[in-house]
Amino acid sequence: MRMISLLVLLLGFSGVTCSCDLPDPLKGGSTCENYTDSCLYVPEGEAVYIASDTLGDPDVNKTIQFTWRREKGNTSISSSEEERIHHHGPALLFLPIYLNDSDLYIARFDMAGKCHILYVPVKVVAARDPEGGNLLYTPLNISDTNPKITCPEIVKDRCKAEKGVFSWDRNSTLMAGEAGEDLQLLGVTKADSALYTCRCTWRHMEHMAYNTTASRNLIVEDKGFFSKIQIIHPTTKELMVHPGYPLSIKCKALIGTNVCSKCKGECQGTWEKNNHSLNSIDGYRQNFSCNMEEPSKKSFITSTLIIDKVQESDLKASFRCRAKSPTDVKYHYLTLKRAESLTSLLVALMCVSAVFLLATTAIKCFAVDLVLFSRRFLPCTKTRNDGLQYDVYVVYQSEKAMEEILSRFLYQALLQVLEQKCGFRVFIHGRDAIPGEDRLRQVEERVMLSRRLMVVLTPGSEVNETLGSSPSGPPSEAVDWQIGLHHALLQEMRVILVQLGDMGPQGYTHLSPTLKHLVRKSAPLCWREDSPGASHWNSRFWKRVRYAMPSAVAKPSSSVV
Repeated sequence: MRMISLLVLLLGFSGVTCSCDLPDPLKGGSTCENYTDSCLYVPEGEAVYIASDTLGDPDVNKTIQFTWRREKGNTSISSSEEERIHHHGPALLFLPIYLNDSDLYIARFDMAGKCHILYVPVKVVAARDPEGGNLLYTPLNISDTNPKITCPEIVKDRCKAEKGVFSWDRNSTLMAGEAGEDLQLLGVTKADSALYTCRCTWRHMEHMAYNTTASRNLIVEDKGFFSKIQIIHPTTKELMVHPGYPLSIKCKALIGTNVCSKCKGECQGTWEKNNHSLNSIDGYRQNFSCNMEEPSKKSFITSTLIIDKVQESDLKASFRCRAKSPTDVKYHYLTLKRAESLTSLLVALMCVSAVFLLATTAIKCFAVDLVLFSRRFLPCTKTRNDGLQYDVYVVYQSEKAMEEILSRFLYQALLQVLEQKCGFRVFIHGRDAIPGEDRLRQVEERVMLSRRLMVVLTPGSEVNETLGSSPSGPPSEAVDWQIGLHHALLQEMRVILVQLGDMGPQGYTHLSPTLKHLVRKSAPLCWREDSPGASHWNSRFWKRVRYAMPSAVAKPSSSVV
């Protein structure tokens, strides 16, 4: 039995999509290659043939084994033509389709040694449903008196192949005596604007008749008419120009409604100089066009005069725009006047540019101060209510040569500025650890509850960070160091890098790949103990640290000891 080729209803629609929930395999759990078509709207009660572009030509794919199922009830779809819903390989058929057929349909096939799955969401639209308007073919806008409406090829061709019978509906009412593949209308008026439907009725296996349709709106446009000409532009009689420079002048006139197609050379827009045509004079060019606005259908003619170089003689001449239609003629006179020198404008522009440059430089230099100042009056509610309990988690590595400097930075300068002066909640693993609590779990939880991670770099900071290695310093420090950097990388936690001491001629080349990556993203802030503002909260160093901290202080929690 030959395969029935039905109407692919959706090829001519205007691109309708809808939202459908997809099963878990499409969300990442399947090992197959997954494809998803846009959700398709189809009309209730018609024969439907769906062949996805993803699966290719049904005739080409005859050798590939396809299986189809419906998501609701996980129901398999037969390939038997006796069934109302069946498939021919990659093609899915509904004879006919009902409202309760709205569902997700899933095709599976193996090709090139790999499994492939296609998801086809289908939504059936009830008769006269407003959503059905989205199924229409492109509207026809005509102004002819005797238009012909052609049945879309996709319906016409299949109807001929299945030896079906044509009929036509106007606004869902059968048009008596119209049984051809094309509909010829005579003497149409505005009242003939309607929804016209081409219908094909055919039989499948001699059992019963099915219908496939294609509809489009016919819009009969208003008959055009010429009106009294109105020159819209220019609106003045004088135009300021600069001699020696090129000039373009546009003349635009309203001539009627829906009449551009009726001008046929009788509509003109021309420029004249001292009542003489400029068409044959060197240095002057003209462009003409007729355009219609939508949806008003107002028709305008436009003539643009292009002067290659304004001469002194142009300043003493009278220019005239002449707008002509078959029923009217209109003129507009224009004279050119010398504009003021560009020097004053150039000076003003330079002054504005200088002020802008100074303002930009000042903002750039004092950006940190401006942000810190604004935080006093514009607290960030989103940050305040983020549920985190610490503003910063501090990690570091101990080394004998830097032990005293590190201690003074952490337990004097850092705590004095961030905690005592600014009120931030700081967690330092060497100070705030709870005795007896599991070290790994404690570090993991505290880092997760912190808004920022402060990494203190010293000349002896770790060289290797591969799994299983330990940085220098006690084991507790190694845990904090590795977990902190892990969160900074994988969870995009914001990091504040602080450098103590001079890193030497080697620079940052000895650091691990993770630290090098963080250094490239944000240059470390250098703290020097011998600087005047080493412990002053309003010094440049501590301003930059405060700038990198959250805009609002974390709320204390009773769960934090």
